[in-house]
Amino acid sequence: MLLGLKFTDMTVAEAAAHIAARPPDAPFGFIVTPNAEHLVRLAKDPALAAVYRRALLRVMDSRWSSERQPCSACRHRAWFRAATSPSS
Repeated sequence: MLLGLKFTDMTVAEAAAHIAARPPDAPFGFIVTPNAEHLVRLAKDPALAAVYRRALLRVMDSRWSSERQPCSACRHRAWFRAATSPSS
């Protein structure tokens, strides 16, 4: 928990599997990975916190960085590859 929000503790592979397991007719979902600026804003902005609460997954950048996924674009590509690979 941080700033009243529960963050997901999973690896990139686990997140990809979670996303891939969603049924095709599941409602739209989005993932948030807050940076330092977002954390400051989350502490002061209830509207931003409400957006974060609606996210399918909330993951901390530092968790993903430890897996050598250096930027959000890289993470999104990794999720997409894992979720769409033939072995999924």
